[in-house]
Amino acid sequence: MIDSKYFEIPDFCSLTRQADPEPCNDCLNTFAVCGPAFGTTLTPVNPTPECVCHDICVEEVRYISSQNATACIAFPGVNSCRLGGVQLPTLLPNEHCDVFVICADESITDNCSTITVRIGLLIVCMTNTGCPIPFVTTITLVFPGTSFFPFPDCTTGPLNFVQFQQALEIIDGSCTVIQLNATTNATGTQINVNGKVIEKLWKHENLWVVGLRPFDLSPNDVANGFVSFTVSQELQPINTCATFPCPI
Repeated sequence: MIDSKYFEIPDFCSLTRQADPEPCNDCLNTFAVCGPAFGTTLTPVNPTPECVCHDICVEEVRYISSQNATACIAFPGVNSCRLGGVQLPTLLPNEHCDVFVICADESITDNCSTITVRIGLLIVCMTNTGCPIPFVTTITLVFPGTSFFPFPDCTTGPLNFVQFQQALEIIDGSCTVIQLNATTNATGTQINVNGKVIEKLWKHENLWVVGLRPFDLSPNDVANGFVSFTVSQELQPINTCATFPCPI
């Protein structure tokens, strides 16, 4: 048997899985009870996660807020009469497009009442001739401080204004989960972006966990073109409610 002291592993860790056949029960219960408050039932609806062991250095999420995200891109973006005879290809109708996040940033208002999240997207759609066409757009979402729920006990939320300001005094950074898909309409003249954005506020912590990936996509969502990105950044310095530039 490996002596855990050489790895700075507490002895009780080797007993956890033997003593508790369902080590993720607490997290699964949180997923079931508080998942809707944290955004798991927004489209794409996240499946019940599997229990997995993790050995991590962690940024512990303390507060979560979520919103639906939508965008619409017309193609072409100008009336055909303005194109001077230029013939543009037609987008394939009712098709999924590829979605990529090219930048993401956020800013906190001067009075520390809201967090604005800006997401830069590159969307690539196919034409009827088989050529890819890129589109660039930005989605901007405003998360009121009063929309954040404490994690894991969502029953004490959402936060009020004073509680949100107090939360900003202790958190070290944020994590943004972006889950979107893009499809063309029936005539190939419009690209519709749909999904959700989950904004999380975290604090540096040292934790041992048996955990879940609560925002995994189901195989059906993947087949329907949904992609999932997680973007993390550190707030510098947090007590001044600084604004952060979009990464280049």
